[in-house]
Amino acid sequence: MSLARKSRKIPPSSVAAAAPKCEPLPPACASTDRGADTRSRLLEAAIRVLLAEGMHALSQTRVAQEAGLRQSHLTYYFPTRVDLLKAVVEFADASIIGMVEGRPDAMPRSLTDFRDRLVAPVIDRKMPRLMLAMQVAADEEPELHEWMRGFDARMQARVVAVMAGFGLRPNPRDFALFHASMIGIAVQNAWRHDEASAHEARRLMHAAFDRLVQDAGGARLIPGVAQ
Repeated sequence: MSLARKSRKIPPSSVAAAAPKCEPLPPACASTDRGADTRSRLLEAAIRVLLAEGMHALSQTRVAQEAGLRQSHLTYYFPTRVDLLKAVVEFADASIIGMVEGRPDAMPRSLTDFRDRLVAPVIDRKMPRLMLAMQVAADEEPELHEWMRGFDARMQARVVAVMAGFGLRPNPRDFALFHASMIGIAVQNAWRHDEASAHEARRLMHAAFDRLVQDAGGARLIPGVAQ
C-alpha cells in the first residue's frame, strides 16, 4: 500500500467561511481612511457641542450622540475627556495654517495667503472660543495647563517655520508682540461678535502681520506694504 497521501481539496466556500470577519467594532479593524473619517466625525461633533452648548455639555456620551456613533467608537480614539479636549483644539488648529505635516503642497503660496490663513480663525471666532473653553477645563483638569503651554509653543514654532520658508526670520521680541496681538484681537472679536468687530479684527490683523514682515525685511513680499 502506498504511503503517499492524497491531498484533499478544500472547497472555496469553506475557505471563505473560515476567514475571520472584520466587524464594525473595534475601529482598528477598519481601513485607515475609514478610521480617519470616524475620528474627524467625532471631533467635528465635539466642536459643535462645545460651541453650541458650552464646556459643561462636552461629555463623551453627548459627543457620540451628536456624531451618530456608539460611545465605544469615541472611547477607542479618546479614552478620556482630557484626550478629547486636546484633540479638539489640535483638530481646530489645523485650519489656522491649513498645513498638514508632510504635505508641502498645503503650504501657503505667498505671505499674503499665509496672512489670510491666520486671519480666518480670528474672524470666525472658533479658535478663541475653544481656547477659552480649554482654560475653563484646565481648572478642572490641571494637566491641561502644561499641555496648553506646549500647544502654544508648537503653534508659534509652526508660524516661525512658515515665515522662514519665505526667507524671513523675525526678531523674537517682534514675534512675541505679534503673537500676543493676535490672541488679543481674537478674544476681543469673540466677545463683541458683530460685523463691525470682524471688520476691525481683520484690519488689525493685517496691520500686525504686515508690520512683523516689514520689521523682518520682507515688506516687498506683501503688495501694498511700504518699505
